[in-house]
Amino acid sequence: MGYSLGIDLGTTFTAAARQEDGRVEILHLGERTHAAPTVMFIGADGSMAFGDAADRLGPLYPERVAREFKRRVGDPTPIVVGDTGYAPESLLATMLDWTYRTIVSSQAAVPERVAVTHPANWGDFKLALLKEATVGVGLGEVITLSEPEAAAISYASQERVDPGTVLAVYDLGGGTFDAAVLRKDQRGFSLLGRPEGIERLGGVDIDAAVFNHVAGATGGALEELDPEDSDSLSAVARLRQECVTAKEVLSADTEVVVPVLLPNLNTEIRLTRSELEMMIRPSLTESVTALRRALRSAEVEPTSLRSVLLVGGSSRIPLVAQMVSTELGLPVAVDAHPKHSIALGAAMAASPDPESFAVTGSGGPPPPRSGRPPPPPSAPQPSAPTQQPPTPPPPPAPRQPPSPEPDMTETPPPEQPLQPAQPVPPPGAGVPPPGAAEPPPPGSGALPPRSTSGSGSKGRRNLIIILVILVIVAVAALVLFLLALSEADDEGAIPLADSQVGECFDRVGGGFVELDIIECSDPHDGQLFAIVTPASAESDAYPGDSELEEEAGPECQAQLVRFYGAPVEEAVATGIDFDPVVPSEASWTQDGIREVRCIAIDAAGGKLTGSIKGSGG
Repeated sequence: MGYSLGIDLGTTFTAAARQEDGRVEILHLGERTHAAPTVMFIGADGSMAFGDAADRLGPLYPERVAREFKRRVGDPTPIVVGDTGYAPESLLATMLDWTYRTIVSSQAAVPERVAVTHPANWGDFKLALLKEATVGVGLGEVITLSEPEAAAISYASQERVDPGTVLAVYDLGGGTFDAAVLRKDQRGFSLLGRPEGIERLGGVDIDAAVFNHVAGATGGALEELDPEDSDSLSAVARLRQECVTAKEVLSADTEVVVPVLLPNLNTEIRLTRSELEMMIRPSLTESVTALRRALRSAEVEPTSLRSVLLVGGSSRIPLVAQMVSTELGLPVAVDAHPKHSIALGAAMAASPDPESFAVTGSGGPPPPRSGRPPPPPSAPQPSAPTQQPPTPPPPPAPRQPPSPEPDMTETPPPEQPLQPAQPVPPPGAGVPPPGAAEPPPPGSGALPPRSTSGSGSKGRRNLIIILVILVIVAVAALVLFLLALSEADDEGAIPLADSQVGECFDRVGGGFVELDIIECSDPHDGQLFAIVTPASAESDAYPGDSELEEEAGPECQAQLVRFYGAPVEEAVATGIDFDPVVPSEASWTQDGIREVRCIAIDAAGGKLTGSIKGSGG
């Protein structure tokens, strides 16, 4: 039996999960995290990039990047990318196609069943457009379910939820807000009443509030920029990304500094959590009101709820849990995977036997950095010029693996897929079968015994004992020699936890665990540019490798900008990347190491030469 695939194509991020044999795991779509940005780049020549690759190109070519098109599905006004207008649903379909192709490529198999989620307040018209999109890219008939339903299914896989239990789902995602009430039954969850939604309330709106706050603090510098100047457009795009990072940092810290690097102004603006809360409190109040409407529609009193399940990346903002719990007088349950719960639940819903599941970690290595599926069909509209994109290759058949596709050329170059290790011989390989005569050791001069009794038998036993002793002594001597050689080779090596910010080093072994400190002027594997403490450091429970990487990634990126002295896009353009190295579970629980080390590395997997500190200034 094959696997089931669940896809959560969100406004700002796209996530996917697979279910097979009762085990559910989130899959890699992004380069550093599981989810990939829901971003598309369409070049003048029809070339395309998706996810992180498209996001990196955004500050350089903002007019050729499409974002947040999910919020526009059903809107007759086209989204203009470059000089061409595209229907929002055609962009959605192409992003869905890239997601499917990327997963099939990384899993080396097509799924047997696919489920795709949608906002709870989408009506028949938008749901029909979603169905057309799935059929148009070759997925055929898929299961569609609302995002709150998928979130509830994921929650029920982690917590015991008896039939008859009523839950409320508060889903504050990247671009939309959904509130729904669901009852657990024998076969899953069913919606009660009418779900409530707010089309334009999500993480991107909070990002916009932070950007407007920062823009107001620049004293009109943004208004002075030429909107036709490419450098100005790139600088504004970088500032928007800094505001996104600041919002995420304030979920853990009480204040943050936003670097402002404009052609006419270089400064820093301080933002506190209390200032952020003042900006977003009115919108969050509106979301709680929508949740109350959903309860009234379902004819459910708050006291009848088991809890309110908070899902979506923006639900991590501390004020969200505080307001929902205070306003309704109910406990809130923050999903263990707030960014992934909808994709996980969709994969479970696609299963032919959704009874019991175990949520596991990452499902394989990250995909290549860029892809080149067919460009979206143009949507000619009177209000925008249109052109016909190049004829695309045929989409993948529903149950046929897609042919390999060339990566889009970009800097840094695409990562090469990992090569499989040599197979390990099975147990007993090379061992004679039972009952076979064991030959004498080579060079021993021993002859086969003439009999199996008497003195011949004793002599054979004595010879075997002597040979065994000699072998043991030889092996022990070899082990001691190798240990001495290893200690000689590793002399001066230190653990990563003892390294200092600014130091350059080579790996000793396969990863950044033991380091050999060297001069930065010499070619080296990496340079430590920051040590950050994630919010989860206060918990004794180990959150997991991927969760720590996602939590620390934005802060490492912000610290790279400060250490390098220029926007991260310039660092990437010069071949510099970074790796957030997280503590192992043993280091976390036994040694008390909770910090994440941010290491600068060569994007192509080679060596760096020279310190990156201030080199971008």
